[in-house]
Amino acid sequence: QHPLVCQIGGNSPTLCGKATTIVEDYGYDAIDLNIDCPSVKVSGEREFGAILLKRVDVALAVVTAMKEHS
Repeated sequence: QHPLVCQIGGNSPTLCGKATTIVEDYGYDAIDLNIDCPSVKVSGEREFGAILLKRVDVALAVVTAMKEHS
């Protein structure tokens, strides 16, 4: 069923960029960044999801890297 979207979760521009390159070959209609999940499991010690809304510089770096690798 389409659209089929892959959501990447992370705060490392390098790793999220590499993940984008990897998943591009799987035929997803879109690849996006998990930037709104408020779960403590992701926004707590892992520091991605909704916490990135407070770390705009990190979010921008991750999105930029993902775009460069797409």
